[in-house]
Amino acid sequence: MFKLVPNPTFVADVEIPVAGGTAEVVKLTFKHRSKDELIAWREKLAGRKDLDLFLEMVDGWSITEDFTKANVELLLQNYQGVAWNAYAVYVEELTKHREKNS
Repeated sequence: MFKLVPNPTFVADVEIPVAGGTAEVVKLTFKHRSKDELIAWREKLAGRKDLDLFLEMVDGWSITEDFTKANVELLLQNYQGVAWNAYAVYVEELTKHREKNS
């Protein structure tokens, strides 16, 4: 049943680019933001570190290793495209209804 107040988190697939190989798909659990919260958050992105932004968006993952700050940093160091891909999926998931209603 549709609810006016969404769940605090949602899950979406994100591709992790693998150098010299095929991208791996990982399920990330993202933190929900309202329209105003998303706008305010995006206005403060400039100059911020990928690690901080990733931790502000993501609340968990389907990777075998635990979701910790150290493991997130390891992921971002070893798979450079994942921060951008996670951000793109996050914004798309939060705003995709606009495309359908435009």
